Amino acid sequence: HAETKVHRIDVVRFDDGHTEPLAQLVDDVYGLPRWSPDGRHVTLPRYRSRGVDLCLADGPDSAPRVIVENLNRTLGTGYVWFGDGRRILAMVVPEERGAAPEAERTPRGPTTFTSAGQQAGVQTFQDLLQSPHDEALFAYYTECQLVVYDVAAGTAEPIGAPGIYSSVSPSPDGEYLLVQRITRPFSYAVPYGRFARDVEIWHADGRVLKTFAELPLADDIPVQGVRVGPRGLSWRSTEPATLGWLEALDGGNPVRPVEHRDR
Repeated sequence: HAETKVHRIDVVRFDDGHTEPLAQLVDDVYGLPRWSPDGRHVTLPRYRSRGVDLCLADGPDSAPRVIVENLNRTLGTGYVWFGDGRRILAMVVPEERGAAPEAERTPRGPTTFTSAGQQAGVQTFQDLLQSPHDEALFAYYTECQLVVYDVAAGTAEPIGAPGIYSSVSPSPDGEYLLVQRITRPFSYAVPYGRFARDVEIWHADGRVLKTFAELPLADDIPVQGVRVGPRGLSWRSTEPATLGWLEALDGGNPVRPVEHRDR
């Protein structure tokens, strides 16, 4: 995950402009900081030669301390605060991941493409998966374990099973998680944002309560079109646990004449 790397972060008071450095960032390289929702803590990733750790600082007078090791930031920032400011949901590299898969010297067979015989004006993309080895590498580097870190207790508890989680979002009341998990088969024609995925509602302890949607591979989206089915899912910030989303009324095709594009 590409991100600006910083060596110094200053904290400025609005009332008098007093400035002081945030906690001894001399010998390490960090990513951009993020305040907890209650403004009491600051989280920032620390870059190392073997990976990324998540650090926590309690303000200008405290040194950052590592709270979660080996963040998986391949598909995003790797963590998110719960709204209570007391818990952090982190995506970490599975402990038993092992070494990266190596390419086979002799291919098991040819790489084949199948057309359904349907005409569609779709986009083309560069830098896609091109082989079974690419698929194995994608799964290897994107799979993660979800971990809930309790700031007050200083404990980290894994929840759920390892998977390829493209998005995880706590509800405003902190009781539920909106989870989007990429599923196989992967595609050689579109980027991972259009891969098939399951959208699930979890309890914060990792129990799967409901499969909200099973979205198929979206390899036939027209130019400037959108995916069919629920999209843009997010929690309503003014309610404890209410979801909102969009659904296309034009089949995802912007040139199809309809009275309304979305509902």
